[in-house]
Amino acid sequence: GILPKVLAHFRAEGASITAFLGPSISQTYFEVGDDVFASFLAAQEGGRFGGRVEQCFVAGEAAGKYYANLYDLARAELNALGVSDVRGGDYCTYADPRFFSYRRDQQTGRMASLIWINP
Repeated sequence: GILPKVLAHFRAEGASITAFLGPSISQTYFEVGDDVFASFLAAQEGGRFGGRVEQCFVAGEAAGKYYANLYDLARAELNALGVSDVRGGDYCTYADPRFFSYRRDQQTGRMASLIWINP
């Protein structure tokens, strides 16, 4: 529920907001269980994600496992909140050694993002 909370602090309407999705683990490597899938389905029933949750998961090889697409989940939720200009979502922290990944290396580090307004 972080995206609605963030957007609540903006004075602009969703249609005038541009969102950028920074590096994240890709669907290929982000395996989750039934509990995570069920929690997203429940959130969708509560009006989030614009009815697109099931499209953001692929069944895994093992029973009760799914591969979740965090980028598509974020896009779906942002779209449902009125934000249609969503960019980024091109980098996988697991596959790309330029980024920290606890799942890949069993250790972590820090990353930073910067946001600014050009006058």
